[in-house]
Amino acid sequence: MVTTRPLVTLRGLRAEVAWLLVVVLVACAVRFLTLGELDWAVFVALVVAVAVVPPAIERDPAVTMPWPLLALVSVPVLLRAAGVVSAATPFLVMAGLALLAAIALDSYTSLALTPRFSVVFVIVTTMAFAAVWTVGTWASDVLLGTEFVGGQTELMWDIVAATGAGVVAGFVFEAYFRLSDRPDRPDAPTGDTRVEGVAEESDDDGSADDAGSADDRAERSDHDGRHERPNRRDTAESKVDLPGDRRQQRWAVHAMRSILALIAVVGAVQFNVGMFLNGAVTLAVTFAPALLRREYGYPMGVGLTLWVTAAVGLHAVGVIGPYRQFGWYDSVAHALSATLIAGIGYALARAVELHTDAVDFQPTFRSVFVVLFVLAAGVAWELLEFASGGVAAVFGGRAALAQYGTGDIVNDLAFNAAGGVLIAVLTVGRFEAVARSLASRVGVFARNQ
Repeated sequence: MVTTRPLVTLRGLRAEVAWLLVVVLVACAVRFLTLGELDWAVFVALVVAVAVVPPAIERDPAVTMPWPLLALVSVPVLLRAAGVVSAATPFLVMAGLALLAAIALDSYTSLALTPRFSVVFVIVTTMAFAAVWTVGTWASDVLLGTEFVGGQTELMWDIVAATGAGVVAGFVFEAYFRLSDRPDRPDAPTGDTRVEGVAEESDDDGSADDAGSADDRAERSDHDGRHERPNRRDTAESKVDLPGDRRQQRWAVHAMRSILALIAVVGAVQFNVGMFLNGAVTLAVTFAPALLRREYGYPMGVGLTLWVTAAVGLHAVGVIGPYRQFGWYDSVAHALSATLIAGIGYALARAVELHTDAVDFQPTFRSVFVVLFVLAAGVAWELLEFASGGVAAVFGGRAALAQYGTGDIVNDLAFNAAGGVLIAVLTVGRFEAVARSLASRVGVFARNQ
């Protein structure tokens, strides 16, 4: 199985360079302490702690983290210690830390990650860190009188820088993994990618290869269900749904769709492109569960349709007035939509796990990933709103999506997190059926090379 584990089995000159970089990081942490920058001192100390995991566990100083990745995280730390301050600096460090953490988790815990999923993990983690950083710095400004957040535009460019840092770090890692001269890198693809209940490739005689071993794998199961495999019967009978009367749920969906259609019609009559797109696009999204159920057989009940319609409908209605008139409305809308995003994040992660034996997640990791995914999605939404405002400023007209200041951005991110935590703790199991249905379609995230 191809994992990130071979990257830490380095010896000779490369190990010496890695230790030199660790010493540099320690020196930077000490400098931050002398400058009174406790936050950066703790931040860099955390990087050092992760960097020394391989030699500490192996009890061999010649076994280290890859020195190029240590260099990747050391450069922004050195620049910050030298007084070169950039909006992207903390996010570059966080992206590097996420890389090192992914390698440590894959190498020394029961968690199994492929390099491709590690890239996704790095990008999601960096964007999530941007959300936490934004909320934290804003809270510090309000409660402690600091001046970390300069303004809405400056804050959004910081978030853009964070997202860019995560994407760059992720693809740098993938390129390094491809080019690294790992002696035990197998040439053949690894990991069983067949899922019981999902269409498999068969030989000319119609029988699947190694059927017996596949049955044996399907029977394996431990106490946390990590090796469960879906079957058609479970997928067909287990739907993502909500409790309650189905007829009432259908009427609620029809009512909300009527409101969205009305918004689109009013926008068209008034030649308000933003309002028209807001209503029309949102209305189209509400039909997604039915389309996926019909085209791909995904197990989605009317309760999920109601969930989706309410989540996107609140945002569409809010744009025409309630966002500005009621302070609580925005919070409720973002918390509700975050619960849906959390379910999608769980379904994707679980589907990757079911797709291949090369990936194995602990239940705790799944919950953490759900929260990180929601935070990252919240950042992506803020970027979309920021871009919408930029397009409107360049071409004229009213932005289809609007931001109402730094407080609005922070409030959105905070309530996104609240919705994500709620789902991660209480109801991720409702999306197990969707995860099983997606298992045969997520190979891009599970590829080893």
